Amino acid sequence: MHYFGLSYPGKFEDLRNAIHQLIQQGRIYCLSCGHDYSDGAPIEFEEHDGGLYFSRYDEKFWVWITCHKCKYQAALWKFFNLVTPEEFGIERDV
Repeated sequence: MHYFGLSYPGKFEDLRNAIHQLIQQGRIYCLSCGHDYSDGAPIEFEEHDGGLYFSRYDEKFWVWITCHKCKYQAALWKFFNLVTPEEFGIERDV
């Protein structure tokens, strides 16, 4: 439900790059401890029925970032209050 009406047209690498850019800009950070992720927090993808639809692969994937400092795993949608889906390159279905 978190990704209802949203899809991503690119590859995993493209989304990773967009996330890294936002990290470097200081726009996303650990939502648990405030760590800035500048140490290269892993961005992971896993097939999941409730995940973000990747039109390139015709599959849904759960996307999350793990904080090295506190180990909190934040799903991508949790950052939507800091950064709009469009700023990640995510499209809204019309």
